[in-house]
Amino acid sequence: MGASASVAIQEQEARKRSRSIDETLAADREKLTKTVKILLLASITHPSLIGPSGCRVLQPPMGH
Repeated sequence: MGASASVAIQEQEARKRSRSIDETLAADREKLTKTVKILLLASITHPSLIGPSGCRVLQPPMGH
């Protein structure tokens, strides 16, 4: 039972860790997706939240 049981236990532990990492990544991805959607919606509905110039940051300043 010695070596093969030890290997089986190690494989089981590795699978548990892998599953835990996958679940954590899935949860993080879901949170990030929600955050991006909220920021996108906010930028559309409240452009002033982005800054005084909104999305026109790359344009040269007017009146100069």
